[in-house]
Amino acid sequence: MLLREAQRHPGAFRELYERYAEGVHGFHLGRTRDPDAAHDLTAETFAQAWLSRARFRDEAAGSAGPWLFAIARHVLLASVRRQTLERSACERLGVFERLDSEPAQVDPADVWLEGLDEAFDDLPESQREAIRLRVVADLDYDGVADALGTTPRAARCSRLAPPGRAAQTIHESTGGFEMTEPVPHLARLGDALEQAAARDLHARRSRRFVVLAAAVSAIVVLTGASVAAVRLISGGDVAASLPAGSLWLAGTEPSCTVVTQDVEYHCVLAHAPANALSDWKGTVEPTVDANKRVNGGCRSLRSDGREWECYIGEEAVRQQIVSHDFLGEHAPSPGVG
Repeated sequence: MLLREAQRHPGAFRELYERYAEGVHGFHLGRTRDPDAAHDLTAETFAQAWLSRARFRDEAAGSAGPWLFAIARHVLLASVRRQTLERSACERLGVFERLDSEPAQVDPADVWLEGLDEAFDDLPESQREAIRLRVVADLDYDGVADALGTTPRAARCSRLAPPGRAAQTIHESTGGFEMTEPVPHLARLGDALEQAAARDLHARRSRRFVVLAAAVSAIVVLTGASVAAVRLISGGDVAASLPAGSLWLAGTEPSCTVVTQDVEYHCVLAHAPANALSDWKGTVEPTVDANKRVNGGCRSLRSDGREWECYIGEEAVRQQIVSHDFLGEHAPSPGVG
């Protein structure tokens, strides 16, 4: 799968970018009506995708479209709520340093969010899913038919023909997703993202080597008494690590209890997560400890996202929440997706 390759190879990430860049840019351009803002929001979307790539959940037969669109939507929402273009991932990766242009000087406006979700609200569930698979996941009609258990003709004729206002709103909300002319600056942005990803990957591997070397040295000098003195992970530690790992869980005020010490914890959120998913059940998010390292991950047990089971260390890998390579990674800020 392309995204699995992209986790280790910046060239594969560039291929993923080329497949979806025009669609993501079209979404942002359709919302902002500002080419400079659309460019920077597209850059941030893919920068966040690179940083959170290990958390990708395949929900569309291998297509990264829904995942990228969710990140794009979050980037747009965050920009409007903070009244400044979201650039945290770009700044972390140094994306703009590799471009020959200054970041856009644009003030996000509330109008960018008008009608963002209304297009789908009035449609039957089957029709919303068909449109999501076709427009967002970028599946052809055969792919949509396979996913919905129907025929390509039925997918084309009956399920993908929303009524007038909904069709217009969907088209506008996504910028049309039908860009017949290439956007030259997207190629330059792709170069910058690929270079930034390569540098980040190299830095991560270098840090992993240093951490491993330090761990080996520590093992050599540790005595039995000092091993016994290692601090246990409390429920409070895990509660703090949830929003530290995922921006969507910010402000949820988790409360966690020990199931198996240093291995498994049960967490309940005082407040529902950000309105990013309609169904949180089965969603996985990483946990990040006080040292800004990924130390495990959690899986939502309920559709409203208020109850999670969390696992620390290798158990999170065995539970298929985080990859072995992602465990221990430096995570200075909460991720998205």
